[in-house]
Amino acid sequence: MQYELRIQDPTNPPRNPLLAEVVEIANEGDVTWLRMFFGFLTGSGVDTLLKNTAVEKVLLHREVEVLVGLDAVTDRLGLERLLELARKNPKFKPRVIKNTTGALIHPKMLAAQYEDGRTVVVVGSNNLSRSGLEGNVEGYTIARFKSGEQVDLGDWDAFIQRWDPLIAAIDNEALKAADRNTKRLQSLGKAAKKKSKPDSRVVVSDGHAHETPVHLDEDLAELYLVAQIPKAGNRWSQVHYSADVIHKYFQVQAGDQVFLREFNSTIVEEPQVVYSSQSNMNYKIELGAARDAKYPSEGRPVVVFRREANYSAQHLYVFLMPGDQGHTEMTKLAEAAFKGRGNQVCRVIVTRSSILQAWPACPF
Repeated sequence: MQYELRIQDPTNPPRNPLLAEVVEIANEGDVTWLRMFFGFLTGSGVDTLLKNTAVEKVLLHREVEVLVGLDAVTDRLGLERLLELARKNPKFKPRVIKNTTGALIHPKMLAAQYEDGRTVVVVGSNNLSRSGLEGNVEGYTIARFKSGEQVDLGDWDAFIQRWDPLIAAIDNEALKAADRNTKRLQSLGKAAKKKSKPDSRVVVSDGHAHETPVHLDEDLAELYLVAQIPKAGNRWSQVHYSADVIHKYFQVQAGDQVFLREFNSTIVEEPQVVYSSQSNMNYKIELGAARDAKYPSEGRPVVVFRREANYSAQHLYVFLMPGDQGHTEMTKLAEAAFKGRGNQVCRVIVTRSSILQAWPACPF
């Protein structure tokens, strides 16, 4: 058996998110069955899992058991997502605990077995929500068992037997309980907001309300990068940048690793900065979203970067091809703000305020 302890730390790339571990489990072999027991589940959590093709394949085609608590956070959308999966996959069995005891349903664990007999078990503090899967600071353990090694899930099975009278399929009663959870959390947020400081905002996450500082002026002055992408041969996904952009915006050097995440994706890309000393003396960073795309016959693709929260080395990006919403607006902004030579592609560092003025619908 191999045993690992992980800390999910969103402030320190590569972060070790539980989501990445679930994706790896789905990719490591042919999963025959998957069991999950989570106290809290949300629609954002299920949707985050379904965005990965390998995880979606397991949920849609393998034997899956999901047991969920209804005590505090689980929402209607999460339960409806489970029902959708059950309709598509007859081997997908979602159930809920209609708890009538004074104890809070709070487990967070999953187990999966492969066709070759290997088993993986994950137990931690993460709820099955988007923040639990990748946003919060969490701790979890992974135990990997070789084929033939004994995995004792007896206590899990015994719990289900003891609690069988309170375990049921997802019905209208369960959906109403989930609706009450949502209303309760909304009330919690409103109550916390009344007591919050003027320069803060209230965030409700996984059943807890907490304050985070708000500095609107600083937010509007936040720096974004808008860059046109040159064709540069067949490897145009290795996007060229000037030294000024590399040093001032990305704040890295040749050979350093950067962490990129396409907006609405859960995959963190980890390319290295490549310096073309023998040709055009440009710096290059591979862009995953452009890797399988065909360079347009007219116009240039545009990429917009934003530093991801406090992660100094990690950036969100949106990749825009001609015809995409926002492409025209970002092209005009880049061309208007660019101070280089006329034969150069436009790469500009601009404020968030400039982005919002040019493209109010920018997704980040």
